[in-house]
Amino acid sequence: MVTDKHISDIKLICFDMDGTIYTSEGILLPSYHTGIDSFNAKYNMNLAKPSLEELEHQIGQPVRIIFQNLFPELTGDERLQELSKLVLDFFLKEISNKGGRLFPDVYSTLEQLKGRGYSLAIASNGRKEYLKEILNAFNLEHFFLPLVAIDEQEITEKAHILQNYMSVHSVSSEEILMIGDRSSDLEASEKIQCPFIGCSYGFASNEIEKAEIIVTNIKQILDYI
Repeated sequence: MVTDKHISDIKLICFDMDGTIYTSEGILLPSYHTGIDSFNAKYNMNLAKPSLEELEHQIGQPVRIIFQNLFPELTGDERLQELSKLVLDFFLKEISNKGGRLFPDVYSTLEQLKGRGYSLAIASNGRKEYLKEILNAFNLEHFFLPLVAIDEQEITEKAHILQNYMSVHSVSSEEILMIGDRSSDLEASEKIQCPFIGCSYGFASNEIEKAEIIVTNIKQILDYI
């Protein structure tokens, strides 16, 4: 419940990953371009390499949708999944070497939230392998509940992830808080009717303009709960 921009009754806080906790900006372009180069070489193709701006525009959507949007000529082609896997492999390699970075004050904010007794979870459209690599590489795993991720079967969107956490951990929509930087985060919170805090420091501050609460640094969420 939001009262005078203070959210009460929260038990579980769910964070988006890219643009909220972590930014892949430094490894985004090389991971995609290296994966595309490998794919083009294998199949003697000439898929165009997207720009950084094009890639950042796609961040926050389910991976399947991202690749369909970037490579429409491969829609319905089983090789699209292979391309996705190639790009993922390069991402995992970069992240394992501490590629990308956490946003300022992430670690200390998570520590304070845990210290206040909140349960924390990740609610991202990213693949489970990708999310686990980030949590492991940056020593964040111990802060969060076991990951729930899109599986393209029963869990196909972010609202399903939130509903899963609610069911497994016995919390109501009024007791769960979604934090993120994209419209997909805001829309997921609206679907399950839970409070939302938008992060303007992420990839698309214009997408969360209508949020009641917007922070410019992750540590500011401590002032609202």
